[in-house]
Amino acid sequence: MAPSIEYLAQNWGFPQLTSDIADLSAPHPTLAAPLIADLKNCSLALQEGVYLCEPALKHLAMGWSAPGPSSSVNKFEWALIGSSSLAGRLARSAASTVESVTSIQNQALATIGHAGTEIARLTDPAPISTLQFICFSNDVPLDAVPRVTQILTNLSQTLATLRASLAQALTELVSAFTETFDAAMAQLPPVAVSAAEPMQQRPSDVDKMLQQRMQADLRSSDPWRQSFAATAEAALDKAEVQAGSSMLLVYRPTDPSPQGGLAIGLGDIDHAEHVLVTTGGVGTGPKSVAGTIDHVDRVLENAASLDPNDTTAAIIYQGYDAPWAKEFDMDIDIASIVMAGPLAPFVAAEQVGVVYVAEEILQTLSPENVALQGQKMASELTPILNSLPVDADVLLELHSWGSVVGSTAVLYGMPADGVIHVGSPGTGMVTSAATSRIDPANQWVMANKNDPVAHEDSWRKAFAKGLGIPALGAVEVLGPNPADPLYGARLLPTSDESFGAHGLDTYMTPAAEANEAAILTEQFSIVIEQPR
Repeated sequence: MAPSIEYLAQNWGFPQLTSDIADLSAPHPTLAAPLIADLKNCSLALQEGVYLCEPALKHLAMGWSAPGPSSSVNKFEWALIGSSSLAGRLARSAASTVESVTSIQNQALATIGHAGTEIARLTDPAPISTLQFICFSNDVPLDAVPRVTQILTNLSQTLATLRASLAQALTELVSAFTETFDAAMAQLPPVAVSAAEPMQQRPSDVDKMLQQRMQADLRSSDPWRQSFAATAEAALDKAEVQAGSSMLLVYRPTDPSPQGGLAIGLGDIDHAEHVLVTTGGVGTGPKSVAGTIDHVDRVLENAASLDPNDTTAAIIYQGYDAPWAKEFDMDIDIASIVMAGPLAPFVAAEQVGVVYVAEEILQTLSPENVALQGQKMASELTPILNSLPVDADVLLELHSWGSVVGSTAVLYGMPADGVIHVGSPGTGMVTSAATSRIDPANQWVMANKNDPVAHEDSWRKAFAKGLGIPALGAVEVLGPNPADPLYGARLLPTSDESFGAHGLDTYMTPAAEANEAAILTEQFSIVIEQPR
């Protein structure tokens, strides 16, 4: 199919058509000009169609799912909502490709039709035909009319064949897409946990098992495992002192995460009516858990004062691979990495940090990686959250890149009743508040005025300026910005207007933490909302 479309595009259908155009344009360029312009437009349309089809053809060649006709949009949406990371990515490109192919098909067929209409007008056998009048007006000898008429008749026949061939080729292409997509969808395992048999792991049971592993690692001869265990123990001790109780809920010192994964609980999670789940973003990792405890403890204290009869608890999760986290958690020598890379000849000493961050983030910016991290978060937290009391509610606090990953985790079945996006660069595959599995009325966003990550165009330009290269351009995987009014989330006020204010501490003022506690305890009437 691809060669046939390419052949049609490059040759305007058939060699005979090229020959006819040459015959027509040589002796009578004025007469032929409008028709040739139409045919060139047709050629450009066909070539554009081949260009737009190429990515989809590559998807097919690699065994990926592919789009079907517009009537299959529901299948694309289903893939986007949770069939697989690959299907989710292709669901978007599939619908876009089909729309583009259909548009190009209509454009090409319309252009061919216009050319055919022009030919029909020229060859209309009237007493004094349009063609004769045009020839007379352009000082073309009337004895040339029969030859020109014959050329135009050939053109008409060739265009009719071209139109039929194009329609058939594109129909076959879309049909092949549909078959491949359906076959791929049939092979994908379900991701969402069955509501009838939810996976459950009682937090206290998880804690006992993981505490044993941590104690063993503290005695390990492996320096990395010993260091990781010490990090986890220090976070647990701090949480115990400040919140009165702590639990070890995720303990993963080795692969698949380069810097490991860690999550601790504050409070009585086994019996909590309200649970806050927080995760960080760029630059965070297991070593960041302890630094988040102070903020989380303040939110829990506010919540307890608002609703002393209910139990509130929290989970600090750092189990996914955040960009730029290895530097903090694994003592990586940034300079040696950057200066060994392809940009080394162009990097000044003061640019090393910017280059490293940019390269780290660009490596992270792939739909497959976002889906992988979202699945990881969902797989580790879903069994724990499923074990909460039936009437318990879960509020997500997703900071920075955690907003992309956490939003994806919800698509993969992680329970959540509300979400606060803090300094978010986007929500990944979640296209709006309405397409999330969370009630739009309980979706909130905080974006500092000069936070370069919360206003993604700014940080793309900043990286580009720091690297001395052209703008990085749109990064589709980030998804829409939840701070955009069109997204549909509710805006919470912020106060830090300093340039570059992105860290969680720049957002979590006493007023912001009071707001978060009100949302956590579902006392929405006292939440202070920022007017749009």
